[in-house]
Amino acid sequence: MFKQEIKDSALQPIAPDINLDFWKYQNQKEFNRIIEEDKKTTIQSIFELPKFEAHVRRHEIIWRKHRKDFNTFEIEYLEKTYLEK
Repeated sequence: MFKQEIKDSALQPIAPDINLDFWKYQNQKEFNRIIEEDKKTTIQSIFELPKFEAHVRRHEIIWRKHRKDFNTFEIEYLEKTYLEK
């Protein structure tokens, strides 16, 4: 966090709302590894999206409901059955 000296030893934060979680990584290699893992996860989710969409569409037809009308139990069931495949 950025600090500004006001009087001899009194410190006051200048920018307390800035997200500085970036600095928690000890070195650049660790930071790069985290970024690469995030990219892989994003790419995998992009390829999984059409499969999940088809799964939801199948249950829309079976249940004769639109997905916005699904209740929480039905949503949990869809997620559970998709992950079991």
